[in-house]
Amino acid sequence: MRDSEVPQAMEPKDYVFDESFLRTRNNHLLDDEGKAKNPALTDPAEIALAKIACVVHENARYLSTDQAELAVKWLKKWKLRDALAAELNDVRPIDAFEMRLKALRESPEQVQLQSVANRHATLARVWAVMFAAILAGMICMGVTGGFGAAAWAATSLALVGSLIASDRSVIRALVTAKEQDRKYALGSLRAATTVKELINAGLCAYIPGVLYEGPNYDEKYALSQMYRERERLADALYLDPDACLDPYSFRDNGPRV
Repeated sequence: MRDSEVPQAMEPKDYVFDESFLRTRNNHLLDDEGKAKNPALTDPAEIALAKIACVVHENARYLSTDQAELAVKWLKKWKLRDALAAELNDVRPIDAFEMRLKALRESPEQVQLQSVANRHATLARVWAVMFAAILAGMICMGVTGGFGAAAWAATSLALVGSLIASDRSVIRALVTAKEQDRKYALGSLRAATTVKELINAGLCAYIPGVLYEGPNYDEKYALSQMYRERERLADALYLDPDACLDPYSFRDNGPRV
């Protein structure tokens, strides 16, 4: 009676050995009742995976939320153990990450964006100098007198024009600098492979209490905040009611069968 009373988190048909395949009978790990492996499987690796799926399907429904989360963490550690990239074996990981960040900062895209921002900033300063020079000229015109309406109109127009040009150059420089920072931040996150690297890349900077802010900084509190955020992000990435990351929604696999 207990089996009929406890809801199943997953249906037997949801256990597949390759999510890139169609949901055909030969892709199922379990039989229709979910009590044994699919008898159509012949590959030893698929049979071994089916045995694990049987144990999961038989027992997962009785686990509490915390226990299920713990079981997932065990599997995650199993997957990621000794998973550091081969190129890091002879170099300290922190040094390797700094090298990747340095390469990112010196990439052609970053250099170009920085050059554009500097150019607009220089133009803003040039227009500001012109504004100051025109303003000084207008003051001299007012002191000396003898200038007609046309001269005043021309200098006034030049004054306003230089102010507008300087303002636009400043805005363009700021927008380009923000775009450079945005792309560098995203590139840094893509380059990170460990928790420490993600922290150094700034992933947790938006979490209150995480950034070092002087003598009142509490490292244990900061770590606990990051731990809770990791749990939330992990759940959010798997909670996908809109099937945004469902392989069947974006891979050319044909209709579900």
